[in-house]
Amino acid sequence: MTLRILLLNNYSMHRARLRYGQGLTAGQQLWGAAHLADFGIETLIPPYIDTARGGLHADVSRFFKGPFVRQQIAACAMAGSVDLIYAACQYNTRILAYLRSRNLLRIPLVALIHHPVHPLEVPGLVAGHDRLLFLTQSALESVRRLAPDQAGKLELIDWGADLEFYPTWRPPEASERIRIVCAGKSKRDHDTLARALQGLPVNAEIFCSDVSAPEAGSVDANTSVIITSSDQRKRSLQYHRDVIDAYVRSHIIAIPLQATPMLAGLTSLLDAMAMGRAVIMTRNAPLDIDVEREGFGITVEPGDVAGWRQAILSLLQDPDRVAAMGRRARERVESRYNLGRFTASLAAALKAAAGRDGQS
Repeated sequence: MTLRILLLNNYSMHRARLRYGQGLTAGQQLWGAAHLADFGIETLIPPYIDTARGGLHADVSRFFKGPFVRQQIAACAMAGSVDLIYAACQYNTRILAYLRSRNLLRIPLVALIHHPVHPLEVPGLVAGHDRLLFLTQSALESVRRLAPDQAGKLELIDWGADLEFYPTWRPPEASERIRIVCAGKSKRDHDTLARALQGLPVNAEIFCSDVSAPEAGSVDANTSVIITSSDQRKRSLQYHRDVIDAYVRSHIIAIPLQATPMLAGLTSLLDAMAMGRAVIMTRNAPLDIDVEREGFGITVEPGDVAGWRQAILSLLQDPDRVAAMGRRARERVESRYNLGRFTASLAAALKAAAGRDGQS
């Protein structure tokens, strides 16, 4: 018997599914919707409205201290036609969780937790969800410590790259100059990277939003900055063919991050791993994937221009190491951090929450 679920997210899943069908977006950006049907799960998507725009919706949003009020109201209206609600973002369920904790929402509620949870939010989060899936061990442990009797609701799940979207792996092409590519928008520190690149014998490309773009004075002639709008209504998702084409030409993928307690850089890291490229990235404490321990990257402390420069120079001097690191990155995606494995784990968790364990 097919399990029907409603999928919520903090960006338009209709647009993501359309772009996936056009081959412009990787399947992991659908957070399971690309392949859940293979596991007997039908995915429905409510209308996407990102913010409350005044009036009653704004009052409700302030009361629950969270956005996506209209999306959750739409989810309530559709709840009678599905077996479960699954939110791929932890901020999309505050109203639904409140209703579920009081048995006013009669179907199971599942959420995917990306970022650390404030201790004061843990009781309501646990009480209002039938299952919580965590992208990081640290976020899981922080909730488990405060709700040890609810540990059965908590599960770690590895997000993974859609290997069918990326080109077949091949080592970086021989070139007179190493090419470094950086693509990302959230929590990015492109100024530090741009300053580290000054005067180095490399060609670099930085794909970023207008908000996260480096200051013009920090960018030298060997670095190109490709800016897209930070406006959600205008920008395309990061997974577009221009970026992938740049990754194909690259030798190293850079992920410069601000100092933040939030999970950051995971999307770009999966890109780099799927492309089979060596990685230099800012240390992000919540991130479970340790690129140095895994053998395909170098980590640098936040804001450390000298550290970035030294990391780049160390790889410039050893192209064989760069190629070997890239090969290792691709192997880790194929063995663990891939969309097939994520979807299988997600499907099992959703079925367990819905009381459909063991069904194919």
